[in-house]
Amino acid sequence: MPNYSKSDIKFIVDKADFNAMFNGANKKRDRVWLLCLWLTGARPTELLLTKKKDINIEEDNTTFRLKTKKLGFKRNEFIIEYRTLVLNIKKDHRYIRVLDSYLKKFKRPDMRVFNFSRRTGLNIIYNVSEDILGKTLCQYNFRHSRMTLLAESGATKDELKRFKGSRTDRSVSKYIHARHVKYRIDMDIDT
Repeated sequence: MPNYSKSDIKFIVDKADFNAMFNGANKKRDRVWLLCLWLTGARPTELLLTKKKDINIEEDNTTFRLKTKKLGFKRNEFIIEYRTLVLNIKKDHRYIRVLDSYLKKFKRPDMRVFNFSRRTGLNIIYNVSEDILGKTLCQYNFRHSRMTLLAESGATKDELKRFKGSRTDRSVSKYIHARHVKYRIDMDIDT
């Protein structure tokens, strides 16, 4: 994980924090960027590679197909992996309605959903979090928060690895003993 000196990387973005940032973002593009980071806990580069066809909104769930490029452990080569996250969020949920409305502007299924740089994505988070929460956060706060909230809701180590897109137990072990708080995953979705 990159070192973001301006941000409090250990800060857990909870439902109230996310809702405030989502409502306070000025542009629909920024709200959707925040939403996708919050829902998926994806790496910023995974979301930047996401195309319209990789997000499928159905009546009872929303599916994200994420593409990951990683440097291989044994060789100096990139490994491309895909993972699919099926989120149990109904199509009529206000967050999903915003996502659906945003996706409709893309005419072709192979168009990228976020056509900006990592730096722009980081600036969106910096600006919105500073304006709304009075804290400087980064994109990895969303990843860390999602994994912590999943662990607290009872996700197993294998489930956390699949959700995070990781192969090793080491990368998710810190979340297993997160904050020892009972938490239900459906509680972090505003109704």
